[in-house]
Amino acid sequence: MDIISEIRTDCPCCQIAYCPLAEFVRHLPERTLVQHKCIEVYKWKLGQKLGRDIGWPEAYNLWIESGEAEIFARAWCEGMTHNEVLEEMENVEKSLN
Repeated sequence: MDIISEIRTDCPCCQIAYCPLAEFVRHLPERTLVQHKCIEVYKWKLGQKLGRDIGWPEAYNLWIESGEAEIFARAWCEGMTHNEVLEEMENVEKSLN
């Protein structure tokens, strides 16, 4: 799996052949990239709920404080897409309740 292509599927630059950050992120671990994409989804959903963009610093802090980071750690396995991880995170959350 090409993790960069998978992450770009719903990114604003997905329709453009050149991604300005692709070369930079190629050097990051797969787990970091997938978790960042999961946080992006979390950030967007929470922003929709609150009616405002919460910003990256708040999103990262809330990801940790709310326990999502721990659930991600339980759900993530190498080779999973961010959508697969998000689905597995829901399963982990259900099993904890």
